Amino acid sequence: MSKLKQAMSQTVINPYNGEIVGTYPLLSEDQVQDSIQQLAKYKRNLSLQQISVYLNNLADSISKKKDQYSRLITSESGLCLKDTLHEVSRALKVIRFSADSALRLDDYSESENFSVGNAHFSADVIREPVGIVACVTPFNHPLNQVVHKVCPALASNNACLLKPSEKTPMTALMFVDDALKCGIPPEMLQIVTGDAALVGKQICQSNDISMISFTGSTKVGEIFTRNAGIKKLSLELGGNDALLVMSDANIEEAVAIAAEGSFRNSGQRCSAVKRIFVHSDIYTLFCDHLVQKTKTYSCGDPMNSSTDVGTVISEEDAIEIESRIQQAVSAGATLLWGGNRKGALLEPTIVIDVNPDSLLVTSETFGPVASIMKFEDYEDAISMINNTIYGLNSAIVTNDDCLIQDFISRINVGGIRINMPPGFRSENVPFGGNKSSGFGRSGVWPSILEMTNQKTIIRKV
Repeated sequence: MSKLKQAMSQTVINPYNGEIVGTYPLLSEDQVQDSIQQLAKYKRNLSLQQISVYLNNLADSISKKKDQYSRLITSESGLCLKDTLHEVSRALKVIRFSADSALRLDDYSESENFSVGNAHFSADVIREPVGIVACVTPFNHPLNQVVHKVCPALASNNACLLKPSEKTPMTALMFVDDALKCGIPPEMLQIVTGDAALVGKQICQSNDISMISFTGSTKVGEIFTRNAGIKKLSLELGGNDALLVMSDANIEEAVAIAAEGSFRNSGQRCSAVKRIFVHSDIYTLFCDHLVQKTKTYSCGDPMNSSTDVGTVISEEDAIEIESRIQQAVSAGATLLWGGNRKGALLEPTIVIDVNPDSLLVTSETFGPVASIMKFEDYEDAISMINNTIYGLNSAIVTNDDCLIQDFISRINVGGIRINMPPGFRSENVPFGGNKSSGFGRSGVWPSILEMTNQKTIIRKV
């Protein structure tokens, strides 16, 4: 960590009030390489049982500082305290799951007996760490995205190089400091902060790094894919998740799903609801109810405990979202509610009758916007939902079991939710997408499977 103190520094600014949150080191190429070489020294001399103890100790430590973590996340991201307290709670589950999964991995094996002619054999499959895992995380969940990568990597006895987003690195720095204090050795966990292109290039070029686990934009994911060489890759990229509301849907339930899916975390989730397709029979009723629901969402100071929607990550991003809304309206859509912006604060917004070709819904709009389109024919809705480069999650609201099964089989995504938001998940189940939403799966145990190699041992019996 001494090398971090010697580096040049960059300031992190609160997107709501412009105050300085802190500074982080801008590491040079040599300093990044030093961190990689430190990890290359790890000899896997810790048992999985000991790693499990350290991870539980880490969860205990963070639990005692839950409010401190929550306020730091709010300060550097602009997310409201309601969202960040929830994030810390989720992160604690991830760490505990990882501690339990380390013990599960310790007992893991697959066995099979087979014969070739008169000879009999047994085959055993075990899992071993890949080596050094580079974990590259985004800004929108400064703690939970970090633990979703780092903790499974540690639980499978890998060394881990963490590169957090330069927009929200302070939470990650605090987390690594706590992890080291709880027993994780520095040759097992290093954090590198600084220029994303510089660090990313070194990660790709390093022969010591065995795997890259990246969450972020599809554009950057493509750069890793082109330049990483022969490394394992797990890429969780963009999303353009759809919510399909059928005519038999419970209106109040559908509205609650749409609002939570669109506005929580200021709409800055890859699995947020970004396109809402509503059957024409209930379209007007749904829109009216959604307006009333949206009015209950308080938008303002993220540090106010009553606020429901804080800022997006920057004023620049808020201006881009505002521009997309205006473009959609110019193309025939109606701004039904919201749309007001002050700095990085964009209030929850409802845009109806959106042209499916509008940038608002063809690209990943990362903000608190509910974009609604009307459909009459189910086949048309299916076609529109699949008409995207992304394939993360989708959801349907209906009580028709046959329709549900058809929807599951025909939507090209990594996950389907039934009568719940697309982003609903457990921390231990597979999460990931198809098409330009990436490949590989996160979730604690699925990540451990990604971060280990199979080794097959065959014996004659």
